Amino acid sequence: MARNPINPDIGEILCPLCNKLAPVRKDRNGKLYYVSKAGMIKPNLPAGQDWLLNNAVIWPHGVKPVAITEPFNIQPELVNESKQQDVPVNESKPLPVPPMVESPLQRISRVLIG
Repeated sequence: MARNPINPDIGEILCPLCNKLAPVRKDRNGKLYYVSKAGMIKPNLPAGQDWLLNNAVIWPHGVKPVAITEPFNIQPELVNESKQQDVPVNESKPLPVPPMVESPLQRISRVLIG
């Protein structure tokens, strides 16, 4: 006698036992369960079904959304379409290094050490 095919995946949940994503399925009686490396986890009580609904991501229409793999090609919009004018840059010199101020403790240690 042939077995019925497995129930289709309708969502995902992070398995608290093995910390991996597991598919969520619905059995023929309408109960939700998930299958992970820890085995088939089927909370039958209403509190367990509520926990599963609260922690699972149920896909709309039972179809897993496709992840976007291509980056968006967004062109920046020009606020002012006129070309930038060449603005002369002032020649700048590096800032002078301020003279080092010697603290009284450094002065005493310099005198004592030599």
